[in-house]
Parts: sequence; C-alpha cells; structure tokens
Amino acid sequence: MSYSHLDIEDEPLPPAFLPQLGRYARLAVWSVLNAALVFGEQIGELLAPLFILAGIIWWAVPKALEAITLEGPAADLLQNVRNHVPHDVYLSGSYYSASSLISDGLWLIALVAICRTATTAITTLLLDRR
Repeated sequence: MSYSHLDIEDEPLPPAFLPQLGRYARLAVWSVLNAALVFGEQIGELLAPLFILAGIIWWAVPKALEAITLEGPAADLLQNVRNHVPHDVYLSGSYYSASSLISDGLWLIALVAICRTATTAITTLLLDRR
C-alpha cells in the first residue's frame, strides 16, 4: 500500500456505522474528560498565584510591623495594630494561615501539572487512533 493514494482493494470495507460508533464514543469520552481537566487547570492557574501572593503578604505584614520601633503614644498605637493582625482565620469551617495559603497555592500548581499531563495522555490514548 502506498501512502500517496488509497488502495481500496487492499482490505475489505467494514459496515460504515460500526467504526464510526467507536470513534464517536471515544470522542464523547474525550470531550467530557478534557473539559473537566481543562476546567481544573484553569481554576488552578487562576487561584495558585493569588493564594501564594496572599500568603506571602500575610506572612510579611506581621514581620514588618515587628521591625518598626516607635516611642510615646505612637508605640501604643503600633502595638494595638500589631495585636489586631490575625495569625490565622477561621472561615467557613476551616482555619487558614499564611503558611496554609502558600501550601494550598503550591498544591494548585501541582494540580495544574497533573491536569496537563492527564489531558495529554487522554488525547494520545483516545484521539490518536485511526
């Protein structure tokens, strides 16, 4: 068989509907899986930098406030501000801190890598068949 033209006599043609059914089923499965994985990837790409940046800022603000020294009434005001900066927050049934936001951001980066790898794998397995 030459790759420049199709020789119809080389192999008998199967019924037209059966190969198309398998191709359409693979396409449907790939579409659902690909949409879910790309959605997870997009959410991870959006939230990971925000979580990491928020965690770093939240970690740095108390450190910066501790480094400032003032005298007189301004020292009392500064101490009041230091006392009101939270170290952790209870929100919607979970505790969050600066380190937990940073680690959540890193987990989201890992999720993006897993989703991209899985998308490539299912595309190769389901769509690259002839």
